[in-house]
Amino acid sequence: MARAIVLAVPAHVVAELLRDQAPSAAEIAAGIRHASVGVISLAFGDATADDLPDASGVLVPRREGRLVKAGTWLARKWPHLADRGAVLRLSVGRIDDRRWLDLDDDELVDAVVAEVAELTGLAATPTDTMVTRWIDALPQYEVGHLDRVAQARSHLPRGVVLAGAAWDGIGVSPCVESGHRAAAAAIDVVGRGWASPVGRG
Repeated sequence: MARAIVLAVPAHVVAELLRDQAPSAAEIAAGIRHASVGVISLAFGDATADDLPDASGVLVPRREGRLVKAGTWLARKWPHLADRGAVLRLSVGRIDDRRWLDLDDDELVDAVVAEVAELTGLAATPTDTMVTRWIDALPQYEVGHLDRVAQARSHLPRGVVLAGAAWDGIGVSPCVESGHRAAAAAIDVVGRGWASPVGRG
């Protein structure tokens, strides 16, 4: 039997896993809402970064009512990609906007390309596209989130550790740091002699 376990899964999965063993923590986890989001990558091989507005990307406010909520011009953010033409990464999906889920990949690409033309003036047909869908993947941090996280952790059985975006922040760096802290907590439970390989690096 394992003496420690790290749960690095979405909060709603934590809620299911802990429903019987730690109902108070499970209830808090179940209350953390997650948005479904999509990432649409578009390559315009016949265009360059110079054909895009002079910026590294765009953030689109909710009041605009668009599918696209943000975009990054990859060659502007990472100049070593400049020889690949105009490559854009667009994101769609908010906690209260699931319209994009009703579209298949081709329909979604067409809708996003049309909005790109309006947002950037780049009226062209992409030479390559990729759609990635992340369902219930983006945790929503509402007022009091840190207090709820602390309370959930205080109700965990000994040896159960939480890690990941739902608890410690979205993005690679926060999740890596969360993982390191979780590994250290697990090591403290089981003893460093048995678990030292987990904490290296």
